[in-house]
Order: sequence, then structure tokens, then C-alpha cells
Amino acid sequence: TPTSRIYCWSNKSWSSTGTTIYSSRLNPTYGTTCSSSSNPCRSSAPSSSAYRRIHRHGGPTSVPDLVAALNLPAARLPQLRRLMRMLAFSCIFTRQTSEAAAGGEEEDLYGLTPTSRLLVDDAGGRRSLAPFVRSMFDPVMMAPSLRLGDWFKEADGIATPFEALYGSNIWGLTSRNPEFNAAFNEGMAADGRFIMDVVVRKCGHVFCGLRSLVDVGGGTGAAARTIVEAFPDVKWSRDCRQTGPWNLSRAAFPLGTIDGPVDFVAGSMVERVPPADAVMLKWILHDWDDEVCVRILQKCKEAIPSREAGGKVIVVEQVIGSSPEEKSTEMQHFFDVWMMILTGGRERDEQEWCKIFTEAGFSDYKIAATLGLRSVIEKHGRVELLEQQIMEQYWVDDDLLIAAQSDLWNHLFVFLKSMSLKCAVELGIPDAIHRHGGPTSVPDLVAALNLPAARLPPLRRLMRMLAFSRLFTRQTSEATAGGEEEDLYGLTPTSRLLVDDAGGTRSLAPFVRSVFDPVLMAPSLRLGDWFKAADGIATPFEAVYGSDIWDVTSRNPEFNAAFNEGMAADGRFIMDVVVRKCGHVFCGLRSLVDVGGGTGAAARAIAEAFPGVTCAVLDLPQVVQGLPADGPWVLHDWDDEDCVRILRRCKEAIPPREAGGKVIVIEPVIGSSPEEKSTAAQLFIDMWMMIQAGGRERDELEWRKIFTKAGFSDYKIVATLGFRSVIEVYP
Repeated sequence: TPTSRIYCWSNKSWSSTGTTIYSSRLNPTYGTTCSSSSNPCRSSAPSSSAYRRIHRHGGPTSVPDLVAALNLPAARLPQLRRLMRMLAFSCIFTRQTSEAAAGGEEEDLYGLTPTSRLLVDDAGGRRSLAPFVRSMFDPVMMAPSLRLGDWFKEADGIATPFEALYGSNIWGLTSRNPEFNAAFNEGMAADGRFIMDVVVRKCGHVFCGLRSLVDVGGGTGAAARTIVEAFPDVKWSRDCRQTGPWNLSRAAFPLGTIDGPVDFVAGSMVERVPPADAVMLKWILHDWDDEVCVRILQKCKEAIPSREAGGKVIVVEQVIGSSPEEKSTEMQHFFDVWMMILTGGRERDEQEWCKIFTEAGFSDYKIAATLGLRSVIEKHGRVELLEQQIMEQYWVDDDLLIAAQSDLWNHLFVFLKSMSLKCAVELGIPDAIHRHGGPTSVPDLVAALNLPAARLPPLRRLMRMLAFSRLFTRQTSEATAGGEEEDLYGLTPTSRLLVDDAGGTRSLAPFVRSVFDPVLMAPSLRLGDWFKAADGIATPFEAVYGSDIWDVTSRNPEFNAAFNEGMAADGRFIMDVVVRKCGHVFCGLRSLVDVGGGTGAAARAIAEAFPGVTCAVLDLPQVVQGLPADGPWVLHDWDDEDCVRILRRCKEAIPPREAGGKVIVIEPVIGSSPEEKSTAAQLFIDMWMMIQAGGRERDELEWRKIFTKAGFSDYKIVATLGFRSVIEVYP
């Protein structure tokens, strides 16, 4: 094997202590940079630690054992049961029921799936992707996604929502935030080690015969060291140290930055790349727009010998649509929006890659294999694409590994679907398509929404992702004379619910806006801290704001208005359905009290459908005094003890069963629907209640227990309406 040299080509940067080089991503504009540092429930600290604890336990583990192993407060046991239940339903963990011990109860046991197995550190940190997951959920990274809608509307020339929020691009911020810088680089290093282990095993021929290799944006050298370990004959070559600008002086950088055959080099990749047999770009090009990518690739091409002499560029990136797996393609669309938010870069399909390679002067490319999500580009002066596969040596089922990797990334970036939905509602896209009278092109949407013309390309990408997620339909129009084909986007049954075409009485857009209010979003990012705290604070919401949600609504008029408008929209929607589908529930009634009924929209819907029923409304003062808040959800806001107290008061207010007395409850009953999506919604809302109000969703057994404790004699689930049910409870 020829003696070889590997360079880690980075913009020079130091940590605040002067002992570490951080440069997982490079800034071609400023020449120097410092890279720094579901779904939030899916990344909470207890669940993150649970991966390791289950692994160390040696098999499926009970929640009480997890509480003990994780050293969590005993009071968090019920909440951890709910978190684990939701994660198991999402296929992050397995779930099985153990046999009851003598005098005991059955206990659910949770085990690792191929997905959660990827988050276990059992090889000195080399194989775990947990640091990558943590870095992606850093609040610094999450916050800009909440501003996506505002960024679309602004004509200020700001390149990204990240820059709009922080006043500088991600590279400028990382250089000023050592904590974020460290977390970010740890995440990138974890991903680099992981993917390069796969590349070396599956695509080792790429590196055969090389004498030198430059890893552009190689950060702390994790990927380069992986290559060196896989090819032990690769040695340090002093001959490669002679050219000045890339030479890394031991005097300028701490000891250890020149490590065996790996040499850390500082510079700007759009100015010059050190000469070598091959140049590797691992997850770099997706950070930049097409123009910068072409400049980078041109410099890489200048650094390598001719195709005949074995020169090659190796690129590890994604190719949208290259995988036959729908989850892989969906993740690629999520990640494309993520790049749009954070860096102004993008993921690309094959046609877009072909255009860039051609403009950079490459002669050819080839998609050699599809093995997952990302790609490796190489081959003697031409470009060859290989998709990433998640692989561990003790796993042999390639299909299982690919599915696990796709599943993990989808769990990680699924929040971008929610953020994109939020953006679409804030921009009024469903209304604009409805007013257009049918499928609408993106240029027409830009005009109808009065968006800056510069937002046309980003809006194309947003709509592409939302269509793939089935929020909109997508079809291609015929090209006009001298023009190009244009994608047209139409409404689906889901997005139709977001259209206001009946005076606001049918649209669920206010509900979507209220759920995505930053006041409600922030506590979910603190879920892990709340689990670990033994301070007796009831909810993550209270941990963030110092009081419960009801007190915050009383002190924050803007949030109160948005929250109540959202609840009113949902209340009007579901009560229209209840009256039509379950009208018999109200037949024969002479009077009805709507507990938590706001200003009475739900009660009015009942009164209009049943003129003989006299309706009254009971709600909080700040709700009743002029603010609409109509919703059937009440009991899920409270714990079991409070629910029993509320139901007892309701029982006191009604006549005996023989006289027609009853309580009508409209709430989710977990597991009542045969539809998996409905059960998933119930479990997600259960997490939402735990975070915001300290309440919960319940299965039928839990409802029965509450009804019995409150003194009721019987109940009946009258109907199941999606994820909610109508329950009659009899005294």
C-alpha cells in the first residue's frame, strides 16, 4: 500500500480555551469560522439516557427500573410511563408485558429497536448517534424554525431565518457561543465517525491506491482517523508538509493537532484546496447555494491530478428521490427545509447535482448504489454517487439497517413538518389556493400572498415538502410556449380544514396557530430537565414560566387571545360534528351546562340544533369576559384527583339517571379507534397535556376508574369521532 497523507482542511478557528479546533462547517464568505454548540419529547434527557440504561440492563427493562437506573425523582414514575408508552408506539422502543409477580401487577418492559440501538454508546463513543441528536435539538437550532413564516414575508434581503433571528449566519454565531460550538461539533463528529465507518466498509475501494487525501471541512478529524484506522499502512508523509498556506504550525495550534498521518490545515475552501490524489467533501455542499458549490468544486478539481492519473473528488451527500423508501425521501425533504432555515443551503436531486458538477467542469458522474440517505461521490475525475447505509459489524441485515437509519432521521426531523405547516398557515397558503379556484403555481402563490420575489425558490422547496407530506396535492402543468413546466399545488382534505370560507366557523387555522405559539412551544424543550429536577414543579410549563398555564393566560392578553381563539375554533369544529353524528345524545334534554364552554359557541350550536334545550356556560372569568374559548376538552387538563372532584360536582348538578340525568364527556379514549393515526394523535396529545397543564389522556380503563370514584353507576362510549369519543356517564 502506498504511503499516504490525509489532510483535514478547515478554516482556522480556536475554542475559547485555545486547546481545540472547531470547524465542522466552513465559511467561504468570511474565510474563517467556528462551528458551535419527534421531536423534543423524543430527545428528552430521560429517553436519551434510557437507550444506554436498557442496553446496560441487558434486555427489556421496566419503568421502575429505569427510574432507579436514571436516578430520577420517584414522583416522575407516572410521567415516564407515559413517555415510554408514546416512544414505544412510535417504534423507538419495543414494549412487552411481564408476568405479574406474587401479589404484584403486570409491568410493561421496554427494549431497544434497531432505531434506538443507534443511540447506544457501546464502543467508546464511536458508534452512538446520540450526540448528533442532541445537537440538532439545541434551542439555538430549534428557534429559527418558529420564525419561518415571518422570514418569508420580509423583503429585507436576510438570507435565512437563522440570520433573521440572531443577526448573523450560523458560522458567525458559533464563533461567539462556545457552549453551542462544542455541542454542535460533538454532534458532527459523531455523525462523521458513524458514516465513515459505513463508507470504509461498504466503499473501501474508493480509498485504494491513494497516497494523499484532503478532507474538506474535516473538523476534528474523526472521519480522517476512521480512514487511517481502516488502512493501517497509511502513514505520515513529511513531503506533503512543504506548501505554506496549508501547513499547520505546532507553535500556532495545540499539541495533538498534527496527529500521525492526519494533518490539520487552515484555510478557505473557495480560495484554494491543498493538492492531493483525492479530495473528500462530507456533508459540506448542502450548506451552500449552487453558486458557492460550483466554486468549491472548481477548487477541488484544481487540487487533484487528471482522471487518467487517478484524481478524484469524493462527496458524501444526499440525492433527493434516489431511494425507493418513502421514509428516506421524506427525510431528505425535511432536511432540505432544515438547510433553508439554518444555512441557506439545500439538498438536491440528481438533476440538480448533474447541473452543479457540469458547471464545475467535471466530465461525468454515476449513481453507483442506493444504500440509504446520503451519497459518496468519486471516480477518477468524474462523480459517482453512493447512498449512505447505517451499518454495524454485528448487524448483517442491510435492509434493517437502512430502515433504522431512515426511521431515526424521520423521528429527528419530523418537527420540520410541523414548522412548515405553521408557516403555511401563517402565510395563508390554503386560503390562497382556495381563492384561486384550483391547483396553483408557486409564482401565483408568491403574487397572491404578496411575498418578495426573492422568496420564490424557497417557497418551491417548502411546497414540495408539504406536498410529499400530503398536506397539498402536486401535479405538473403543461409547459407554455417558451416556458417551462410548473408544479401546481392543490388542497387535500387535510389542508381544506385550514381554509376560512364560512366566516371563521369551520377553519382550524386558529387552532394550529395557537398550538405553535412560542409560549406553548418553549416548555417542550425543557422536558428532560424537568424529569431530572426534584423540585416538585408540576409541569415543564410551570418550570419555564413560574406559574401554571391558566395564570399565564390571565397575565398575557396576547397569548390569552390566541389560545382562546384556537380553542374556540376546535370547539366549533367538533361540536358541529357531534350535533350531526351524535344528536341523539341531546334528545329529551331540557337544560344543559357546558363546563369550560367559553362564550357559548358550542352551547349555541346545541341550542340551534335542539331549540328545546336551555344551555348555560361555566368558565373562568378571563375567558367569559369578552374572549371566545369554546371547547369540549376539559377533563384532560387535570390529573385524576381533580377530575374526580369536577365530576362529583357535575353529578350533584344533574337529576337521577331515571329522570334523564347524565354527564356528556367529549375526550380522547386511548386505543378506542382502529386507526393507527388516531392512536398516535392521542399519545402525542397526552405528552402535550403532561408538558402544558399536568393533565393527561386516558384509556377506557382509566376513564372507568375515574367515573367510579366520582360516584357514577355506569358509562357508555356513544361514538368515536377520529381520536375523540363521546361518552355518556350516568349517576
